[in-house]
Amino acid sequence: MEISSTFNGRTRLSDLCIDEFERNVLKVLRHFFSDSTEHGQKAWLRSYSLAVEIWDERIGLPVAHQLAKLSFALEASRKDQLSFTDPFSLETRLYVTEDERDLIQMLHYMRRDQTGPARDTVSRITGGRMDPDLIRAALSFSRRFAKGCEMQSDPCGPNLRLVS
Repeated sequence: MEISSTFNGRTRLSDLCIDEFERNVLKVLRHFFSDSTEHGQKAWLRSYSLAVEIWDERIGLPVAHQLAKLSFALEASRKDQLSFTDPFSLETRLYVTEDERDLIQMLHYMRRDQTGPARDTVSRITGGRMDPDLIRAALSFSRRFAKGCEMQSDPCGPNLRLVS
């Protein structure tokens, strides 16, 4: 029996070419996004707690802080509401919405200094706008937590820069 890779228009998380760090980033981001719903009061606290649980305080707190900035910039850059998966739903947690897919792929490409695909995903997630605040927040996160860079307090990583 073959299992469908979509669920109500969502893509299976395992079909994305992302690493374990990015999968965990998605878990934390889902809590930030649920903060904007009526059921998500103080979900940002869960985001920080989850990040610390995954990476410890030394890495988890900076990850959560950078993701908070990114989530605020993303919400401000869009005219419509962001589509995200309920972080507590056992039925859907193995799937991603289009918005989640684009966001995590944007970070995936930026962490690897792949400018062209990163630019394309920024455009998709913002509806065609190259929002400088979103790009700045994503690049800041990607530089600090670049692929192949040992996570530490001193940033290293991609050299992508915002050009205005």
